[in-house]
Amino acid sequence: LSEPLMTINKGVFEITPQPASMYSIKLVLENNDSITKMLPIAAKSGIVIKPQIASNNQLLIDIINKNDKSVDQNYQLSIRSQNNITILERNINLNNELTKLSFSSDILDQGLNYIILSDKQETIRKIAAVYKKYTVLDIKLSTSQQIYTQRELVQLDISTPNSTKDQASNVSVSVVKKGSTNNSAKLLPYIIKHPQLFHSFLQDPSNIYALSQKQIEGLMIEYNALLSQTSYFKLFEKNPIDFKYLPEIRDVSISGWVYDKNGNTPIADIPVYVSAFKENPQVHIYRTLPSGEFVFSLNNLVDNQDIYISTKPYEEGEIGIQIHNDFAQTFPEFTKIPLAIDTSDKALLEEMYINMQAGEIFKTKTGSIQLPKIKMPFNLGKGEITTVLDDYVSNPNLKSIFEDIIPNIRVRRKDGKSILSIFDTEKKIYYEDPLALVDNIPIFDIDEFLKIPPTKIDQIDLIKTPLVIGNELINGIVMLTTNTDNFGGVKTADGSVFLEYQTVSSSYGFNDPSYASLEKKTNRLADFRNLLYWNPKINISKEASVSFYTSDDCSDYDVIVRGFNSDGKAFYGKTSIKVVAGKK
Repeated sequence: LSEPLMTINKGVFEITPQPASMYSIKLVLENNDSITKMLPIAAKSGIVIKPQIASNNQLLIDIINKNDKSVDQNYQLSIRSQNNITILERNINLNNELTKLSFSSDILDQGLNYIILSDKQETIRKIAAVYKKYTVLDIKLSTSQQIYTQRELVQLDISTPNSTKDQASNVSVSVVKKGSTNNSAKLLPYIIKHPQLFHSFLQDPSNIYALSQKQIEGLMIEYNALLSQTSYFKLFEKNPIDFKYLPEIRDVSISGWVYDKNGNTPIADIPVYVSAFKENPQVHIYRTLPSGEFVFSLNNLVDNQDIYISTKPYEEGEIGIQIHNDFAQTFPEFTKIPLAIDTSDKALLEEMYINMQAGEIFKTKTGSIQLPKIKMPFNLGKGEITTVLDDYVSNPNLKSIFEDIIPNIRVRRKDGKSILSIFDTEKKIYYEDPLALVDNIPIFDIDEFLKIPPTKIDQIDLIKTPLVIGNELINGIVMLTTNTDNFGGVKTADGSVFLEYQTVSSSYGFNDPSYASLEKKTNRLADFRNLLYWNPKINISKEASVSFYTSDDCSDYDVIVRGFNSDGKAFYGKTSIKVVAGKK
């Protein structure tokens, strides 16, 4: 039997069954009650993969093959990382009942690695996993003392191991109420019962930091039993998913397709425009694919946003735009997983809940919404020439304003329609057909554009030099900002779509209070924070120091530092402080 897996005892044994024999396991409890369970009938044919990392740093793979040897036994063996990146591929022949392979374990990534056996048709026949323990380096943490009074300054010194003194490291620092963080010991019983959680559990170095190799091997027995189910094979097939959406890696994507309503056929190579209106106004342009599809990355937007989508005029039929649903239409089935808490946590949870209520009442919450920093190379709010119409006498129409006030814009007729051109005074060049925007939406019918009454316009911004948006070259931009909520009453493009689009939630930052002055230290607003300090990104190469103040809550707190250095090695450090009332 293996050693106990933290709070649970896990029995591990191995038998060699005889053909056609039935086996059962009987557990006799301390009170002499017993539990009997029939074992599955031993398979007479099939393939088993047994990987392990030996003490000499070798990856040993035993492949037992009891299939019919008259059939072709040529297979492909591949080793993939937990991110499904191929580390090694090799063709092997399994004519022998036992095939032994050996590799240096240095080829493996830290964490989970998968041994995948496929046939000539690239159909997966067997999967097994092996775990390479993270190299977790201890961070040295020190404070000037272990016991502090309320609202006292704490100085935390962080020092990386000597072997990494010249390497940049990013670490996070959390100072939390003791007992409020995930406890690997408490999680393990639920992980054992629900092996589908192994993948995420074993990827977190802090979860396996205190586990021995024997305990990890016990977890891997359960995980490999899960991987033996053929329903999991599709997760490891090459190119198993045909993405119709861009993965949300940095920004929020919006996608759809453009079609001719008359024949319901896709329209290819037509420019599609997307406009956003709120804190970070922006315009994007994308030419549709042969399938009529388009996809946009909307930069630095949070919460619900008003979005406008349109295309250039389409003269060959009636245009339609459909937006792909951003959310799944059905809910996947999940196994119900108990919370990793029990009655021993009741007092702590009640105390944390009361502390949270105190923060609401006394307005001492430390989290605040942080709007994204604008990273757009092109910001629609800024023009090279800005004209505020209140600075001039009224004009009867927009054309007169262009002729009398803004000499850089020229209006003329061509083929019975009005068109705009922009004059670059420095280069002495006219640019035809600039992009016309009204409150950030593109207008392609310039006659409609010119119908907007000047009384509804606050200002006109002009970008008089060409610029690139996406793959499109734009011959300057004329931007009207109106004082209306209907875009100056202008008629929008046929087939255009307005929608409210849900983007990512607002980010929260940590604002830790300061009690440096006597006035703040004696302030009567109660401070019962459960989180004393949090900084998700501190860059250190040798040493670093952070400081924070304790709260009014007399309690024990865990100081947890974790992160990675430039070599990808994990850091972990933990210490504790105590907050007491009055004098120490």
